[in-house]
Amino acid sequence: MGFLLTKLLPLLLYPLGVAITLQTIAILNNRRRWSPWCACGALVIITLPAMPIVSDQLVWSLEERSAALKAKRLATHTISNQRHSYAQGACKL
Repeated sequence: MGFLLTKLLPLLLYPLGVAITLQTIAILNNRRRWSPWCACGALVIITLPAMPIVSDQLVWSLEERSAALKAKRLATHTISNQRHSYAQGACKL
């Protein structure tokens, strides 16, 4: 039961898993009125995140946060190195 919840259930929540589930529903119920809507929904779920406009925005938001963290870490590291150098007397005026 634990394996099902930790390994298999998340696969159904990813976009590819949702799209495959919707396509399977559409194929198995091809005579229903909502079957084409399931197929179109699956197509949108797959193609929308793959479009350059959407994917660039998603990647940019992740890179922006990462750059801010790196800049903050670099500034903290530089300040601590300067303090360490002054404490050892390496930088004399």
